[in-house]
Amino acid sequence: KLMVNLLVAPDADALSLPGVVRTVMDPACGTGGMLSATDDHVKALNPGATVEVYGQELNPESWAICRSDLMIKGQDPENIRFGNSFSDDGHARRK
Repeated sequence: KLMVNLLVAPDADALSLPGVVRTVMDPACGTGGMLSATDDHVKALNPGATVEVYGQELNPESWAICRSDLMIKGQDPENIRFGNSFSDDGHARRK
């Protein structure tokens, strides 16, 4: 939560505007804790905000847990790619 607070705090005023959309990327997302915490934090500031989360994970178990968790929370599990984000960026087209 501390990291999320540090990352989101400078943008708090903009996040309170109606219709705000934010994209969050974690290139080593593990089980998705940072992605979920960011989604929760932004929506606490603005329940009408849209948060799209993206990530990539090298460990197959962590990758599967992350995708499952995001699916349960209503996010798109296809946004979590499997593999090494340094040598094979699964989101290269999103830049």
